[in-house]
Amino acid sequence: MKQMLADLQRRKEEAEDSLEDIAMPRELVGEMLYKLDQQASSLLDEKAEVLSHGDLHLGNYAIAKNGKLYILDWEHAHLNVPYWDLYHLLDMSHPRYPKQITPASRERILRYYLKQSAYYGKTWNEEAFIRDYCLFAAAFSLWMLILISDDLLRGNSVWSKEELLSQRNEVKASLSDCWSRAKTVHDQGQGHHLLHNTERAGNQ
Repeated sequence: MKQMLADLQRRKEEAEDSLEDIAMPRELVGEMLYKLDQQASSLLDEKAEVLSHGDLHLGNYAIAKNGKLYILDWEHAHLNVPYWDLYHLLDMSHPRYPKQITPASRERILRYYLKQSAYYGKTWNEEAFIRDYCLFAAAFSLWMLILISDDLLRGNSVWSKEELLSQRNEVKASLSDCWSRAKTVHDQGQGHHLLHNTERAGNQ
């Protein structure tokens, strides 16, 4: 994630151009980078890391004949903040595997993740976690727009122009939804860190 954020800083003008190409305001990039800087401590908190698949797009799922769902290709597994896999599950767009998610569905799945996380002993502040996820997702989507623009400009991508344009529309929808949610005020203070630290202190 640190590399992605560094790329956004370094390629700010390209990010602004990518937004302009999809009729979104250029100044959103500066607003987002400012917000990311404000929330960096929670977004990059190593204490919040979990086992991450690393590449959880729709092409890495398989359903066996017995009806069981399997997750494939674990060669990128590593420790990371939970937002990484959640983004791939919910908001990552792929040229060959189109999907759509509504804001209501996104929040329902995130809340279910938090419920299961608590069942296994890791608790979070629900609202702060969802807002931090949405900020992460908006940043990831902005980064994806730069990569898609690169592919469109080169003209020799493995994906067709139609696939890339369709992917770009999905990314735009994700960015718009998640940024709107992330901009809400963090009225819970330090958010999930409060619960995480309280839990740790209580176990000492």
